[in-house]
Amino acid sequence: MLHKCEVDISILHQANGKEIGRVAHPLKHLETGEQKKTPASVVIVSDKYVELKLDGKVSGLVRVVLYLEDLGVVKGGQGKPIS
Repeated sequence: MLHKCEVDISILHQANGKEIGRVAHPLKHLETGEQKKTPASVVIVSDKYVELKLDGKVSGLVRVVLYLEDLGVVKGGQGKPIS
């Protein structure tokens, strides 16, 4: 399912609001990301530098860190994982 989704990132200049560049970063990188176990969960981290583009030209690089944490099964729809 992750391979069908992406995060659209647009970087704007702080002073004038002009777009510096944009990138569509696929969530499929989480499928190949490093999996780590913590005492309370399992996390997958993807850490990549990707090209920022504006009008088809590379305008810079942006570091994209995706963090997906599995906290377990939600019990009773209350948003709290089962311990």
